[in-house]
Amino acid sequence: MQLYQASEGYCYNSDTLFLWDFAKDFLKKDMQVLDIGSGVGTLGLLLAKEKSIRLTQVEKLVLYAKLNIKNAEVNNIESSIINKDFLDYETTLKFDLIVSNPPFYHPNAIESKNDLLKHARHASSLPLDKLFTKAKRLLKPSGFFLLSYGSNQLSEVLKQAFANKLNVEKLRFIHPRLNAESKTFLCALRLNSKSSLSVLSPLITHIGKNQLENSQEVSTIYKNANTYSIKVSQRDIDL
Repeated sequence: MQLYQASEGYCYNSDTLFLWDFAKDFLKKDMQVLDIGSGVGTLGLLLAKEKSIRLTQVEKLVLYAKLNIKNAEVNNIESSIINKDFLDYETTLKFDLIVSNPPFYHPNAIESKNDLLKHARHASSLPLDKLFTKAKRLLKPSGFFLLSYGSNQLSEVLKQAFANKLNVEKLRFIHPRLNAESKTFLCALRLNSKSSLSVLSPLITHIGKNQLENSQEVSTIYKNANTYSIKVSQRDIDL
């Protein structure tokens, strides 16, 4: 998949591809899927390439939304792309599946002066409590909410899930190497579910202490995603 990205801004990374790989098993034909904070569209477009779905993508930054539109066009994927802050987004639609790779840097962390990077990285751009409250409102009964988040904030994710009657059904921790602490995790939450939690085997991303070689599973994910990035300058974007 060919993807245009802003050379001055945030680019999709491995977390996006790991969430895509995690989300594939939840897809069903013609389901309504919402991609929150879609950026240039990578996650949602990969899902739409995987299965025939009805895709909506919401991105508040104009530049990223333009690139999202461009990427949908060049890959011949139909998507309803909304240039709006997710917290201000209103619709009568209800979704079977909501996916998000939201910013999770702590509010006390040093914020980038680059707005394109700041909004993509810092939790102040999309507070977790507001994200969960809004996502719950947009889910169909028994709908799924899938996200990737920082492992050191798992307790806050569980707190918000409980407050919004979202049951954690699947959890997978991501580790940079064997015997290293988890940095991020993948989570599947379901509205009004009473199913038991399934903690999946960890995803180990690299082999060896120097982390120079991808694990076999990660190599397979990258191969299956088959993404190719084209960096473009902000001043050159004329869509």
